[in-house]
Amino acid sequence: MKKYLIPFILYAVTAPVVDYFFKGYGYLAKTIATLIALGYFWNDYKEIKLKFDPSAIFVGALVFIVWVGLEFFYTPAKTIFIPIIQNIIIRFFGSVIVAAAIEELFTRSFLMRFIINPGKWEKVPIGKYSFLSFLITVLVFGFAHNRWIAGLAVGIILNLYLYKKKDIFSCIQAHAWANLILAVYVTVTSSWFFW
Repeated sequence: MKKYLIPFILYAVTAPVVDYFFKGYGYLAKTIATLIALGYFWNDYKEIKLKFDPSAIFVGALVFIVWVGLEFFYTPAKTIFIPIIQNIIIRFFGSVIVAAAIEELFTRSFLMRFIINPGKWEKVPIGKYSFLSFLITVLVFGFAHNRWIAGLAVGIILNLYLYKKKDIFSCIQAHAWANLILAVYVTVTSSWFFW
């Protein structure tokens, strides 16, 4: 359980804590801390089978369209992101590699199975459906994002994709493609408010 909880806790709390003391370094610290934790536990993620899945590109593009398309629900955000090259590189890497990996591992590999059978969650197959695990993981994923309406919709898409593929690495790839497309879009259009 710690292989999911420790990286996720670092991912969730590092940025606000570091930003409190060193304003502007939170995202970098979060990315590095989470990456180190994921690297430390990497061999323990037996459910990850490194295999390219072309369908993940399509799902990632769909997630991007939903994320940007639902922006009309929100009042225009004030940009706090400073678009200098170092920040852009850190965001690219952090969102495409680190966020995609930890959010999928925690939500759809650990939490989904834990809800189904807390005592023997590791025995629950990846992508096993239950209404309660579907609902809770969508809500957790959705409300963990400041654009929670889009987060809920994306949570549904990624859950359905996992049920179809039964492969967590396909979900990581789809999430990574979505974040990569979003990062390119943000950079090209100067839509920094997404970050």
